[in-house]
Amino acid sequence: MTSSNRLALSNPVEPPAVPVVEMVTPTKRDEARSVMALIKGLLEEGVSERDIAVVVRSLDKYEDVLFRASLQHDIVPDIWTQLRLTQTRPFSLAIAVCDALAAGEIDKETLLQPLEYRWAPLGTSGSDWPMSPKNVQHTKAVLPENDLTRQEWADLVKRVNHIDGRLSTYLQWLEGVPEPTPATAAAVISDVVDSYATHGLRDIEVADGPALLETETDASAVKRVKKLGDQLETKLGDRLERPSVEQSWATVAELATIIATQRPGSRDHSH
Repeated sequence: MTSSNRLALSNPVEPPAVPVVEMVTPTKRDEARSVMALIKGLLEEGVSERDIAVVVRSLDKYEDVLFRASLQHDIVPDIWTQLRLTQTRPFSLAIAVCDALAAGEIDKETLLQPLEYRWAPLGTSGSDWPMSPKNVQHTKAVLPENDLTRQEWADLVKRVNHIDGRLSTYLQWLEGVPEPTPATAAAVISDVVDSYATHGLRDIEVADGPALLETETDASAVKRVKKLGDQLETKLGDRLERPSVEQSWATVAELATIIATQRPGSRDHSH
């Protein structure tokens, strides 16, 4: 920023050349209701929806109350915000799978993390998947604290009584995942999020609020992670040409995170 720009910012703010109304409300809920009531009045007077915009400092804090208030006034808002992809469940699931595949020996936290993010085998039907958070926590409680290879975990699970049988299915899937070439890495991530869209997203929607904020976020994140997989195939091929880069799932996770951070997506309510 130049010195002249800094000086300009220090000057008093000129009042806007349009009418301004200030409304004082005790809570965000009341504030949202007042705003939507005002918008409803404008619409009834013939103002076009395209000419009305609501700007808030933090949509995370206001989105739910604004959406609820809009429903009370029969208004369907279009909400746009940058998607923090690295903070979403679908992306976290993809990275958790990479972490579980990366190490020769892993602890139970790393092993079970994909299940906590609602991993499910691709192509399965019915309501058996994903494992519920309660079942995952129970499974974690009965497993030892050792760092073991995936095969050692699979052998141990066969000997543990009263453990969820779905853990064996998950471990068999891990053992069958091929080495991370650009094509296989992209395919694995795509399959993981496709299955999440079928099974995990269903659970999120059931538990979601009326505004379906979490469901909308996850649905958009699924699309974004699939696009990321396409980008990953090209970029991983370029990166693996460097002698210093190891062909591993840790490299896949690192590169996926770089891509997700550099190329944020957007989320829109779909009506």
